[in-house]
Amino acid sequence: MGSGAMQGELVDAAGGRWIFKVWDLGEGGVCVFTQTSIDNLDGSSIQLTIFDRFERIDHRMEARLAWQAQEGITYFLGLAFETPIESGLFYDRYLAPTKS
Repeated sequence: MGSGAMQGELVDAAGGRWIFKVWDLGEGGVCVFTQTSIDNLDGSSIQLTIFDRFERIDHRMEARLAWQAQEGITYFLGLAFETPIESGLFYDRYLAPTKS
């Protein structure tokens, strides 16, 4: 499940840290998953860092928790970006439409 997915880190206002993998990415937000329990997040601002293993860069942004769900031992979080993703970043290849 998601072995080639982009990875990242969440940091909340209290300094809590969680490592995650990206499930889905859009211009206005991202769905991430982890197998570490996430109990204390609310609608407050979260620092989100996504790492690109191919270009060896990372991008930090502010996000807010939009929703969360648990399926078995996996926790899914929907995070809304405070500012939409800028064009020209490594995300472009993930956002570009696929060719059939």
